[in-house]
Amino acid sequence: MTNPDHLRNLVHFLRVRGCIAYAAEDSQVIEAFRARSSGSVDEGAIRDLVEAWLAANPTAAPWVEADERGPGPWWPWART
Repeated sequence: MTNPDHLRNLVHFLRVRGCIAYAAEDSQVIEAFRARSSGSVDEGAIRDLVEAWLAANPTAAPWVEADERGPGPWWPWART
């Protein structure tokens, strides 16, 4: 994400919704995950949260890299 305000806003949005999310100060990259109470990672949660954030912030234009499987159909706004 190239807009630093969008970057900070999205990190905050994810954190207050129970995600572990961070970005290096000079980075345009956010890394995030959300664990279930069982300890497993909730893979769909980040997608759903980012989609909700994008709906509220239509001028934001993220570039998403999914996990080691790469971008998939669950990331409709991802570049390959």
